[in-house]
Amino acid sequence: MKEETVTKAIEQVLKTKVIEVVKIAKGEFNQVFKVTLENKIPVIVRIFRNKNFPNTDDLLWIEKQFTLHNLPHAKILCCSRDNLYFTDGFMLTEFVHGTSGDDAIKNGTVTFELFHQKLAALLEKVHEIKIDNYGF
Repeated sequence: MKEETVTKAIEQVLKTKVIEVVKIAKGEFNQVFKVTLENKIPVIVRIFRNKNFPNTDDLLWIEKQFTLHNLPHAKILCCSRDNLYFTDGFMLTEFVHGTSGDDAIKNGTVTFELFHQKLAALLEKVHEIKIDNYGF
């Protein structure tokens, strides 16, 4: 995926100028880019590589639940399966500033144990979200 294609799509969708597009190397499944807008606000663009995954309805439902339950998350700004810009669609989210958990452990900012304690506390809150007709 070319940075020029990302620039063109985001400028049309957000109706604002893009200053910089940087591919994020750790995108496991989707192509991921950090895009800086003219107001200096960074956003993340995930370009889907599969027409059926992830399910965009699920992504929007999850975001709604996280908001309702006051769980911290990057807000979805736009999510589309429309192939106008990208064959399998894309999602545009807020950029979350900070260091990845892996990097924080490696550089000693947080211990492995403390990271996993914080992660477990967050996942406990996520797992408290009720899903109708799930399980039993």
